[in-house]
Amino acid sequence: MRAQRATILMPDKGSVCNAVCTAPVTVCATPSMFAKLFSMAGPRGYSAAVLALAAAVASPGALAARPMMEQVPTQLLPLANRRVMLTGHRSSVAPRLGARLAERGARPLFMPTVSLEPLAETAYAPLDEALLRLPDYDVVCLPSADAVRALYDRTAALLGFNRQMISGMLAGVRLATLGNNAYLVKDLLGVSASVVPPESSLSGMANALEALGLARSGAKVLVLLPAYTGMAEPPSVTRFVAQLEATGATIVRVAVCIAAPTPLESAHVEIGLLLAGQVDALVFTSGSEVEGLYQLLCAAKAAAERGAPERAFEATQATEAPSVQGQAITALEWSLLLPGHPLAIASYGADAMLSADVWGVEQAVVSPLGVIEELVQGLEKQLASGGGLIF
Repeated sequence: MRAQRATILMPDKGSVCNAVCTAPVTVCATPSMFAKLFSMAGPRGYSAAVLALAAAVASPGALAARPMMEQVPTQLLPLANRRVMLTGHRSSVAPRLGARLAERGARPLFMPTVSLEPLAETAYAPLDEALLRLPDYDVVCLPSADAVRALYDRTAALLGFNRQMISGMLAGVRLATLGNNAYLVKDLLGVSASVVPPESSLSGMANALEALGLARSGAKVLVLLPAYTGMAEPPSVTRFVAQLEATGATIVRVAVCIAAPTPLESAHVEIGLLLAGQVDALVFTSGSEVEGLYQLLCAAKAAAERGAPERAFEATQATEAPSVQGQAITALEWSLLLPGHPLAIASYGADAMLSADVWGVEQAVVSPLGVIEELVQGLEKQLASGGGLIF
């Protein structure tokens, strides 16, 4: 092909090469992308790589109108065709993280390992009673999106879904939440969260409340959390409540939903891909997801031993998987459940990291503060270097 010119720019090094192309093109590439282009070049060097890239991009003028990643062929993206399994619920950060991974060429697979279901109507009585006494609390903790939605749903039902009355009722109440849930608080409740700690974790919330004097001797703290059924309470939740209680504050814990391990019937396709070695990376986004995965794998193993994989969902997970409380699950046990191929396991946030550590999971990539870009770049480097940990 005959052409004018193309330039590859790298953010940290500037222009690194020029080559013949069919149209004036400028492409901004990450280091991992450039390494991939270079590996494609062969004996013809950079020019062949640039020509291969230029041949696949849009016509002249189209590049300026679209985001940079959309201008690059999928096969040249850092995570091209990598299957990344996310174990978070739809109300977690998993959908946003999956979208970012897809932009980098990955194929996200969503397999929530914990299901979140509403309480029975009669079980909302403690929450309804707490809402009538909101002024009695120094702070109300809303650690998750489900807690925010539950507060909105019950308050709205109480006040006839009058948005003005809802925001008026909550105007004098200090609300503490994590990360992007602050936007949900504003959108649904019509008020701003008073406490949003820089570290988006339960320990970060406890530290912030203690530093602000909202968790102290004589204070009263309302905490809205799931009720865990068929599984242990995540270590991060146990430590969060204990840390608040250690300040001398009175902690009132109220259930807003039911958290239970996802039945194998709902995840047998995804578990099949994982066990067949068709998944390159797996990402935990909260503390409960680790045990949820463990129980799914135990159920799948039990079903396979019975010789009835097509009826794997009949496994009784709650009795087949041991509780994490009182014992440490070893890496050896995971090696018996996971496939013997490279699998990069990543944890988003301190809560997921803590659970993975307690459950004996070796993590290849971590983002303690819960930064999406940090996790994505970590996966890019890990997978580019040869995959992940071999179980």
